[in-house]
Amino acid sequence: MSKAVERMEKIFEDEEVEVYKGFTDDEIERLIEELLSKKPMTFDELRDALEVAVSDDKLRWMLRRMSERKKVFYDPKSKVYFGEEYV
Repeated sequence: MSKAVERMEKIFEDEEVEVYKGFTDDEIERLIEELLSKKPMTFDELRDALEVAVSDDKLRWMLRRMSERKKVFYDPKSKVYFGEEYV
């Protein structure tokens, strides 16, 4: 279980299923910032780190949104950086 999943609030559990409350957009953004502040990552690495906590579509949407606000940048090899523009 990833650290992101461990941070999700469990709202129901029985013998067959566990249900967790999803993250808000702000919480997802903070998770992405935390991961990228440690090291640049590819989309696949981010997806693996976030596991089932964030869908691929939501992750793409969040990265596009963060890129438009100049919070993340991509290098020519598709690594995502947090903070400063890739040089």
